[in-house]
Amino acid sequence: MKKADWILIITGLLIALAFVLFLLTQKNSGYANVYYDGDLIETINLNIDKTYTYQFEENTNIVSVNNGQIAVIESNCPNKDCINMGYISKNKQVIVCLPHKFSISVVNKNDDYDFVIE
Repeated sequence: MKKADWILIITGLLIALAFVLFLLTQKNSGYANVYYDGDLIETINLNIDKTYTYQFEENTNIVSVNNGQIAVIESNCPNKDCINMGYISKNKQVIVCLPHKFSISVVNKNDDYDFVIE
C-alpha cells in the first residue's frame, strides 16, 4: 500500500470514531410534562439533573431527573406503584400516581414512534 492509502484509511477511521463518540455522548433532547388532576403544571428538561417536590394538600411526590431519565422516588401514597415504575425516558412513557391524581409523561424529540409496549 502507498502512503496515500494509509492516510485515507486512518482519516476514515478517525471520522468514524468521532461519529461514534458523538452518538454515545449525546444527551436526550426530551422533556417531561408533569400533570396534576389532568392539568399541566410543569415541563421538565430531562437534560438537567435535579430533584423536584410536588405538594398538593397532604399529598407529596418527589421526582428525580438523572441522566435523561425521570422517576418518582418518594411518595406518601398507600400502594407506591408510582415509585415501583422506576426511571423512564422513552417517548410517551408515563408514570401515574392515581391516589394523588399525579402523572408524568415523557416527550422525546428524537423518538418518532407512536406508542411504547413493555
